[in-house]
Amino acid sequence: MRKLIYGINISLDGCCDHTKFSGGDDIQDYFRQLLQEVDLLVYGRKTYELMVPF
Repeated sequence: MRKLIYGINISLDGCCDHTKFSGGDDIQDYFRQLLQEVDLLVYGRKTYELMVPF
C-alpha cells in the first residue's frame, strides 16, 4: 500500500495565504526532499496554476 502525504503551509494563527509568509530554509529543504521521492502529485486548480511555471 502506498503512503499518502498531505502538506500545507499554515501559520500558527491559521493563515494559509502563500503571499503572507514563507517557511524558513529548513522547511523549504524538507519539502523539497519529500517531493523528490514522490511518484504522483495532486493539486487543486488554483495551486496547480500557481505551480505551472515551476
